[in-house]
Amino acid sequence: MDLLQKVKLILAVVQTKITSTGYHLLDRPENLETITALNFSHADIKKVLLELKPEDYYQGPLPDEMGNGLDMWVFGKVIKGLEIYIKFTMGRDKERVLLISFHKAKKRIKFPFRV
Repeated sequence: MDLLQKVKLILAVVQTKITSTGYHLLDRPENLETITALNFSHADIKKVLLELKPEDYYQGPLPDEMGNGLDMWVFGKVIKGLEIYIKFTMGRDKERVLLISFHKAKKRIKFPFRV
């Protein structure tokens, strides 16, 4: 399976899981600052996650940094003029998606599937 197919598959699985069990956003200062700056609710974040497309892909699968043994995936979106860095793992069975990062990108995101 090539990378684009993997990205499509992970998005389908993650978005289905968000719809059924939700997501958990890590309580990190940079996440909270960005959410406040955007004046976003959890419903707004959920909407962004459900609208991610393969063209929004940036990196992954990346080795686990959280100690749960699950691959991390990174996407990006421009929201209200800010480039937002979005990193998540899909969580284990019956667990919510773990949203590790939802913050202003620290460097420009390069999107390999955009022309």
